[in-house]
Amino acid sequence: MIGGLKPSIGHSEGASGISSLLKVIIRLENRTIPATIGITEINPAIKHREWNVEINGVSTNRGSTKRSGTVLVVCSAKSRQSLVQSAKSLSKWISNPGQNTNVEDFLYTINICRSRFAFRSFVVGEWDSLATGFNTPDLEIEELNSPKPQALTFIFTGQGAQWNGMARELLRNFAVFADCISRLDMILQALPPDSAPSRTLDYLLSCAEGAEKTNDARISQTACTAVQIALVNLLRY
Repeated sequence: MIGGLKPSIGHSEGASGISSLLKVIIRLENRTIPATIGITEINPAIKHREWNVEINGVSTNRGSTKRSGTVLVVCSAKSRQSLVQSAKSLSKWISNPGQNTNVEDFLYTINICRSRFAFRSFVVGEWDSLATGFNTPDLEIEELNSPKPQALTFIFTGQGAQWNGMARELLRNFAVFADCISRLDMILQALPPDSAPSRTLDYLLSCAEGAEKTNDARISQTACTAVQIALVNLLRY
C-alpha cells in the first residue's frame, strides 16, 4: 500500500512513524483510502472497486468545513486532571460550535500552534468520532519526562556582523575587554610584515563610521574573531 501522511495531518515531525502506522491500520480496518488534497478524480488505473477498497470523497480545499477523512488531534496539559478536563471541553466544543469551523484551521491550531505539556493524549479518527474519543473514562494519557535543562551555547560568526566602531563602548567601559584586544594586537603586529595588519584592532573597533572598509575579509574576519575572543574573556571574568 502506497500513500502519504501529510495530506491528512500535515508535517508530524518526530511522530511521523507512529502516525503513518496508525493511518495504515485505519485504512486496513475500514478498507478505505482517505481523501488526498487536490485530487478531484480517481486515476482509472487504480481499480479500487475490483480490489474492494473504497476511496473517500475528494479532499477539501482550504476554507472548507467538509469532514471526510481521518484526522489526528493532540491534547496536552500540565497535569493529568487538567488534561481530562481539557479533553472534555474539547469534546463539547467539537460536538456543537466546532461543527461549523474550518477543519484545516482547527487542526493547524490545535496540533501546531498550541504549547506542548508533559501530560498528553490524542485521538485518531473521523471528525464525528473525535468528540466521543476525548470524552471517555478510558482516555489514554501519557506523561513525558521533563527535558533536562539545556546548557547555554554561543555560536560565533565568521564575518558579516561587523561595522566601524562596533566595540567602542566595550573598549571604553571594560578593562578586561580592552586588555584582551591589546594582547591580540601584539600578536598580530608580531606577524611578518607582509601578513601583519596595517591598522590596529583598537583603531578598527573604535573608529568612526565609514573610516575603514570593514567588509574587506582581511579586516572583517580579524575584527570579528578578536571581538568574540574578548567577549568570552569578559563573560568569564
